Amino acid sequence: MDSLAPRAGVPGIAALLASYAEDLRLLALLHAKEIPVGLLDALREAKFPHCLALPPLDAAGRDARALLFSALSGPEGARDQQALDALHADFAAIYLNNSYSVSPAECVWLDPEGLVMQEPMFEVRRWYEHYNLAARDWRTLSDDHLVPQLEFIVHLLTHPAEHGPKDAAAFMDHHVLRWIEPFAARVAQRCHTQFYAGLALVTATALKALRRHLVTLAGMPEIELEPIEEERQRRRAKAQAEASRFVPGAAPSW
Repeated sequence: MDSLAPRAGVPGIAALLASYAEDLRLLALLHAKEIPVGLLDALREAKFPHCLALPPLDAAGRDARALLFSALSGPEGARDQQALDALHADFAAIYLNNSYSVSPAECVWLDPEGLVMQEPMFEVRRWYEHYNLAARDWRTLSDDHLVPQLEFIVHLLTHPAEHGPKDAAAFMDHHVLRWIEPFAARVAQRCHTQFYAGLALVTATALKALRRHLVTLAGMPEIELEPIEEERQRRRAKAQAEASRFVPGAAPSW
């Protein structure tokens, strides 16, 4: 993926955005697949997540990183089959079989009925289509899944067009930032390993930090996000209003 050309008067912006993109690329990988022993070793040697380029914004960010670092430094990060089995079981429960009732797909959080493959997913898809992109296999990872959303932000941060980082901020405001914190909190409450609790919390705090940095890097002011329940109520009202247009007697007739 090509890097952004630095804007006049802002030396090194491309390198900075590329380093943030690398953070998200690694986080996407960890959310996408069961972690192999070799990657555990590499993360531990790199002192992950303290090696991330995105600095934590606050105590919540520091605590999330400390939790994940502790997991990798302890038994969960060792070459132990029992520990590896526990990590794989947690991965399946979060990302594959919904055992913890915590979905990595946006629709479940924003759709009024908590259903998959509804309007929020198609809104995300339209963002991808604008950049001539598509989910590799939407049946396996839907467009609104956390992983392709992270990969899309990576693309925007490293896109050669100057408006790419601005689009990244706007995309985050309208999509992943609306639900990543409740997702992370529920994973942390329900999973059985420190690793996946820490990974979810680090991802949420890293995205929040990235959005804060885009205020200055891309000139995108921060906005106050609509509470998730208010958004679901708004979507429900909109759907009911649209449905009433097609109910006989609900609108003026000839």
